[in-house]
Amino acid sequence: ARSAQAAGLSSTEVAQVTRLLEKKLDFRRDTRRGDEFQVLLESDIIDGSSFDSRVLAIQYTGARMDLTILRNSADNNFYTPDGHSLDPAFSRYPFEGSYRMSSGFNPRRTHPVTGRVSPHRGTDWAMPIGTPIVAPADGRVEKVSNHPLAGRYVVIRHDNGYSTRYLHLSRALVNRGDRVSMGERIALSGNTGRSTGPHLHYEVIVNNTAVDAMRVELPESQSLEGEVLVAFQREAEPLLAALRSGQAGPVVAQASAGSNSEDD
Repeated sequence: ARSAQAAGLSSTEVAQVTRLLEKKLDFRRDTRRGDEFQVLLESDIIDGSSFDSRVLAIQYTGARMDLTILRNSADNNFYTPDGHSLDPAFSRYPFEGSYRMSSGFNPRRTHPVTGRVSPHRGTDWAMPIGTPIVAPADGRVEKVSNHPLAGRYVVIRHDNGYSTRYLHLSRALVNRGDRVSMGERIALSGNTGRSTGPHLHYEVIVNNTAVDAMRVELPESQSLEGEVLVAFQREAEPLLAALRSGQAGPVVAQASAGSNSEDD
């Protein structure tokens, strides 16, 4: 953030850039001193002052990652130059391999330990302690904690707005605030908390409501195709040219990252 502000971006513009880049870039893990970025902005000028600035394009050149994204005026979303969306696909299962479903989503379930009617807001898979659990989609770790009933657990908020929860873990492999990618190991399954045996309890939350993870409609990665892609790339040409030219001033804000992620 300091590097962006030093380049002349306002706090609002810094927030826009951060929200876009963090979908692909882990600022704590992936940024290095000397990384460079350029931001192309559009804004209304009234009496010499800038209002309602909008990010049109971002180019990040780093030691660990290069990324260029451009706004598509047709849907106001950002894509790479070849038309790939920033929003990734979402996997149905948070693990590799095949395991037995021991208990499905059931809002009227009788709890196996207490015998009382207790909604089961997730899906359980019987699996050996220590089975790797992976992120079903890109996102950020919202919580890593312990609970007498849930045991060791992890909560991830994904880029599309969904959240996922993983209960009864033996070990978390991530920390709060970590950026995770689809397929990345986030934990090892276990038998902690109130549990009848080694298993993973997995929840998907949409609009603050737990849904059936096996039936909920999952977002798919969107890529532009056909005439829509051609129109986007035609629109992107002058933006890419401006970024390549390194033009400074009112068109492109640019800077070198001043330090590692602690400052960015």
